Amino acid sequence: MQIFKKYFFIFLYSVCLQLTISFLIRQYLGIEASSFIGFIAYFILQVFLSKTKNEIDPFRICLVIISAILILQLPLRITSFESTSITFIDFIFNLLGSPFALLLYRLNNQKIRKYSIAMSFLLVAVSSIYINELWRNKINYGTYTGHISPKRIIDLTGIDKDGKRVACSSFKNKTVLIDFWNTSCSVCFKKFPILQEANNSFKNDSNFVILAANHPLNGDSKNQAFEMIKKRNYTFKTFILDNDKVASKVGVNSFPTTIIINKEGNMIFFGAIEAAIKKLEEIKRDN
Repeated sequence: MQIFKKYFFIFLYSVCLQLTISFLIRQYLGIEASSFIGFIAYFILQVFLSKTKNEIDPFRICLVIISAILILQLPLRITSFESTSITFIDFIFNLLGSPFALLLYRLNNQKIRKYSIAMSFLLVAVSSIYINELWRNKINYGTYTGHISPKRIIDLTGIDKDGKRVACSSFKNKTVLIDFWNTSCSVCFKKFPILQEANNSFKNDSNFVILAANHPLNGDSKNQAFEMIKKRNYTFKTFILDNDKVASKVGVNSFPTTIIINKEGNMIFFGAIEAAIKKLEEIKRDN
């Protein structure tokens, strides 16, 4: 009976840790931090329990810890896979912490063990950022890096702040970056400083065009998009798409989304603004 009580407390420790990671760390520090801290926390929990509960085999401790994570996570991930898929990598990092500790602490050589632990933490710190970014791109844009095979798209047309027609096909022999946004998208506004920086970098290069394409919403007032841009002192060229169907015709169904159209009029990038700017810089270097 005593041993089962100890298993129960191990299970409880893991549950409390998982709830803390899911509802506090992930919410306030982000998924990348949650992945790294979750891995480290479960690594430390495994080591701590293995030393303080030395009457229990460390492998069984690991099983109990993992079981608690799975019991909390799996039902929701199975029934609501789409809504929880964005945190799937975070879930995997949490699962790996305890087994990794079990594996490394079975190394007999203390120096090799310390070196392995340090390298593991460094690797997890880097990979938690990089892998989560790739996965987020895949979920949001259908591609890990944003790079796609060149494909022809419809002409994107709209009206600028002066009431003049804008047609992307008119920018012949130029590489065009288009950032799609709408007036209710808070993330779009958080990304605008990045778009402005790109605009500042490429505005004097006649081979490139930076545009912000506003996806009109039913509740938008006339010129609302232009006023919101002007109020924030952004200088990148903005135009309002002809209607709310245009963006979806090029595959844009979530905001913000950034595309790049090459000089031949083919879309070659579909993804996040950060990766899009790197692609522009790469194109500029190759020219």
